[in-house]
Amino acid sequence: PDLQSCFHVGDIDCYNGFVLAPVENYDCGPVTTGTILFFDAADLHCVGKAVVPGFKNFGWLAVHPVSGEVYVSEDSITHLVRCSLDWATLLANRSETSLEVDCIILDIVPLSQTDGTPFSDTFSCTQGGAFSESGGLFYFLVGCCEQVRPLDGIHVFDTTTWRETARSHRCHEDWPPCNDDCMDFRYYWETETTAGYCTGSEPEGLDYWDLDDKPGPYWGQLHVGWLDNDGGRQDDVTLWHYTHTLRVDAANTGTQDGRPNQGFRAVGQAYNRICDGASIMITPNSYNETLTFTKRVRLVSAGPGMVTIGRGP
Repeated sequence: PDLQSCFHVGDIDCYNGFVLAPVENYDCGPVTTGTILFFDAADLHCVGKAVVPGFKNFGWLAVHPVSGEVYVSEDSITHLVRCSLDWATLLANRSETSLEVDCIILDIVPLSQTDGTPFSDTFSCTQGGAFSESGGLFYFLVGCCEQVRPLDGIHVFDTTTWRETARSHRCHEDWPPCNDDCMDFRYYWETETTAGYCTGSEPEGLDYWDLDDKPGPYWGQLHVGWLDNDGGRQDDVTLWHYTHTLRVDAANTGTQDGRPNQGFRAVGQAYNRICDGASIMITPNSYNETLTFTKRVRLVSAGPGMVTIGRGP
């Protein structure tokens, strides 16, 4: 398809050797409705498309890693839409260039707060979605540069209940810490418009990819885009990297922030900084402390040897 005149290609995802790109309807060439374009990940040629019934504007999609079902939403919503794709046809015809693939809406997925009650506000300017590797968590990115809205930020949902389990806070690194149990989960952007142009910054897509055991300078699992607009002239792009695993090392005498080689000296320090469902990787040693766990936490040994936690006699 001719994408040169298209207004917006949204947050993409990859599955089964395909790149899936949502294209919004702004009368751009042959794309006349909310459409998913499929590209072969090997050479990025366009295999074909699927029309999402009833959709015109959706800026993201996310594929469930187990079921292969596709989740989308429009703007100003309180729910997601779950769809099925004809993967068998795609896999059997990946050399095609104008394939038409069926997309069927299965149901509506309501999103709720931690206590199970509906959100009182809508999710506006939806920018991206991604599942964890197991599909047990869903990460939802919301916000834009024109104005501040109550639900701006990154939201984490348990996909069993679709209740929110964690949320980012819009705290600048130079501001005082957020007063919350998960105060390090920050994601900041500046809202500003000049002469009708967005000149502030805004969220731009996210993905889940475990880099902890990969070579390179970055680590973590959740990676979130951040666009600094310059009125359409020269924009800057930054990636924020988040981890669900904090390190603990009783022998560490340097900086303590939970990063590799900079572990906290006490398990309790790490526990106080993590969100529900996170992991603490502990270097084998004795930790003279008493802990009470009220959050779901996975304790992992960082190597061979014994980890002992508890007060002595």
